[in-house]
Amino acid sequence: MVVATPPPYTVPAVQAAFRARTGLRLVTVASATTDALTTLGTRPTLTRRFGSFELYVIKPRFARATIRALVGNDRPDARGIYWEPDQNVGVTAISVFGPNLVLNWFPPGGKHRVNPSWTRVQAALRRLR
Repeated sequence: MVVATPPPYTVPAVQAAFRARTGLRLVTVASATTDALTTLGTRPTLTRRFGSFELYVIKPRFARATIRALVGNDRPDARGIYWEPDQNVGVTAISVFGPNLVLNWFPPGGKHRVNPSWTRVQAALRRLR
């Protein structure tokens, strides 16, 4: 049996689907966008509903290497979260969706725990397709 790989996410599709599901517009964060990925966020960056987060839409040819660079050899916890050190706040919660979409959620105070904002953004992203 062959398992079909989902098609890669595109920036316009992620923006349109996120807005349709949440009513919030995602904008490109130019200072955090590279040749390998486009970083998307909200304005303002901290929302009451989802907290503070960034989405990385990675170009398919760079996806595997970029995800490896983000999470190293770490294993996700039971919720699929990679807890990674952050230079500014302590830790961030990274989740991978499909072949090339990554959520980087910034927990309040950089603490190693999630809250309802994380749950809401996770639910919104699971429904993007």
